[in-house]
Amino acid sequence: MAGEPHPVLDSSLIDEMSIGGLLDESVRLEESVLIRRVEGMIASMLGRHPDADVLVPLALLEVATDENHRSALEAVVDDPHCFREYVFGMVSAVVPPEAPDEVALDDEAQRPCSPGHRRRICNQVSARLDESSEELGRVPRAEVRKAYLQLAKHYHPDKGGDKDMFVTLQTAYEMLQRTDSQGSNAV
Repeated sequence: MAGEPHPVLDSSLIDEMSIGGLLDESVRLEESVLIRRVEGMIASMLGRHPDADVLVPLALLEVATDENHRSALEAVVDDPHCFREYVFGMVSAVVPPEAPDEVALDDEAQRPCSPGHRRRICNQVSARLDESSEELGRVPRAEVRKAYLQLAKHYHPDKGGDKDMFVTLQTAYEMLQRTDSQGSNAV
């Protein structure tokens, strides 16, 4: 017993763990570079959109929290056209008509989004959501329903509005209406 090496301290195990650790670190580094490239391309593609101040943080938040979005974007990172279509679809934004089909990647897009920057963006999005929730709490539900109805009328496809936006607004209006009718039945 005293002459046998301890299984944890066996040198062959230490060598295997070191090599495996280096390979794991290399894979993690490659993944990190790819994630930063995806984040840079998102910032570049959405940066010229009129609603970039909302869309960029939203897209970065989606990529950070949804594995499916992250892996899908990583798969099309070498095809800017597909990447652009996926990003705009992911945040449900309409591609501006003046946007070129192929967006050139500039120096800004190649700069990685640091974890600190990502945290600041997440905090900003959370603060905006909290503010919106507080404001909605102060407004009577009938007024909110009325606003959704007016927006739905504005975006109605028969009046030349965006069909996707209309469907979204109509669904939200119906949900509010159902919630209110269920609440009044429960009282």
